[in-house]
Amino acid sequence: MHRIVDTARHYLLAWGYGAIVLGLLGEDSGLPLPGETILLFASFLAYKGEHFHLAWVMLVGVASSTLGDNLGYLFGCKAGRRLIRHWRFILHISERDLADGEELLRRHGSLASGNAVTSVTAASCEPGKTMARKSDVKRGAKAMALT
Repeated sequence: MHRIVDTARHYLLAWGYGAIVLGLLGEDSGLPLPGETILLFASFLAYKGEHFHLAWVMLVGVASSTLGDNLGYLFGCKAGRRLIRHWRFILHISERDLADGEELLRRHGSLASGNAVTSVTAASCEPGKTMARKSDVKRGAKAMALT
């Protein structure tokens, strides 16, 4: 736990608001980056009065997330279908899967994919919540407070 906290703190202190921009821009564009985690730590440092101002953290966070979402959407519209068709054998996506996905999007729009991702995220978090002991949560909170 301390290693994660130390790493996030290092990048935030070294890159400042740029770490928030890169993390959220990349994550919301579709890259597997810890943007929300970086934003959480930046907010915590702003709360403690260290190196960040909360208003700027919120502004940079909203702007980076919005820009990242739009870039991801644009990339998906322009190159998404070509990439899926090119990599479909490696990803094990059949023509029937593509047709089913297109039909789902035609019927329900972008809400179909957004709700699915949110549901998967929530479902994957639930076992972790159930397994976590109160002492583990307290230790994690103390580790964040000590940094």
